Amino acid sequence: MTFSSYQNIAIQSICAAVPKNIEENKYLKIKNIKKIIKQTGINKRRILKNNNTITDLFKKCAKVLSKDIKNINKLEWLICVSQTPDYKQPSNSYIIHSYLKLPHTVSCLDINIACSGFPYGLNVIYSLLSNKKDSYGLILFGDNSSKYLDKKNTETRPLFGDAAGGVLIKKTKNNFQSNFNNMSDGSRLENLIIKGGGYKYPLSKNKYLKMNGIEVFKFSIFDVFLNISQLIKKFNIKTKYIDFLILHQSNKQIMTHISKKLKLEKKMLFSLNDFGNTGSASIPLTIVFNKNKFGKKNIKLLISGYGAGLSWSSGCLDLGKNIIIHNLLEL
Repeated sequence: MTFSSYQNIAIQSICAAVPKNIEENKYLKIKNIKKIIKQTGINKRRILKNNNTITDLFKKCAKVLSKDIKNINKLEWLICVSQTPDYKQPSNSYIIHSYLKLPHTVSCLDINIACSGFPYGLNVIYSLLSNKKDSYGLILFGDNSSKYLDKKNTETRPLFGDAAGGVLIKKTKNNFQSNFNNMSDGSRLENLIIKGGGYKYPLSKNKYLKMNGIEVFKFSIFDVFLNISQLIKKFNIKTKYIDFLILHQSNKQIMTHISKKLKLEKKMLFSLNDFGNTGSASIPLTIVFNKNKFGKKNIKLLISGYGAGLSWSSGCLDLGKNIIIHNLLEL
């Protein structure tokens, strides 16, 4: 495990974007679809249409968040967390850099990671800003998962939706604390994998996501819970002071199991009923979807993301009462 801790860095504003196109699971011609809906808690998902990609959703978020920066010359980093790039090169962050017409002084970085991407990505951008003064970082999360789903695969199609999330980070004197616990296990990479399309198997027909559902379920309820518990113990986090628990929106059964073991089920927030599993965007999307619950007060947030790699990461964040949570954006 890799523990990390940061002070005087905080989220200034947050947003999320989804396609307008809705696909309802009840209309899918899949055996036992009612049972699948009940077990997963996923009724509908947003799906990108035509030639739209994740960068179109990134642009919606980036445009809104960039307006929250008082001095654009203080923006130092632009990061995109995604496994669905528009091109082999350049990476998505340069597309957004061009779209925003950012100064040459803004550094770009892309992180190829899936469902654990929100806490992993925050950990990276916090570390990059930790030795700065009065600086900003903009980080975007998301995938157009529908592009790599086999429509005939009843195990994956009803689960995944397309979405993007974005966060504006600022280094400032606020005495806020952010703690993380990151973990990985490459020996289990076959449990969530898309083999085709890379340089190893460029012409392979295995271009769709393959998931070992049983192993992923076991990983989620055991390893993820342990990771969160280790974070709580390491940093002496008092769970009675946690305002909200937001888990990666994977599956209602998994999320309920973890929250009950943590004794935080009454503090857990959801978005998967309306959007499904949206990868690294699921946590910021859940915040935006539940923005009315946050109010004008300081919030202590416990988060956890987990998925392909295998990779999993949890974090405990302080959100200030002046944080800007934008309304949900649609494309």
